[in-house]
Amino acid sequence: MNSRNPNQVQEYDSLVQVDLQLNWDVGDSGFGFTLGGNNVFDEQPQPADFGVCCGLIVRTSTLIDWQGPFWYLQGRFRWQ
Repeated sequence: MNSRNPNQVQEYDSLVQVDLQLNWDVGDSGFGFTLGGNNVFDEQPQPADFGVCCGLIVRTSTLIDWQGPFWYLQGRFRWQ
């Protein structure tokens, strides 16, 4: 909704983003690793018609990940 014109509403198409995570525990050692990614297929939201600033074309307050894919690798140790 446009704060300057409450009657102006932008409708967006549906969008599916895929997040993946793979966990590997190294036997009974307590060590493990996680490899993952958010928005792995780089799906972008539609540009906003209003309500954005500072050179952005999408609303940053959305739940949709608008900054592209994010990859991570995590190592962990669990005390036995």
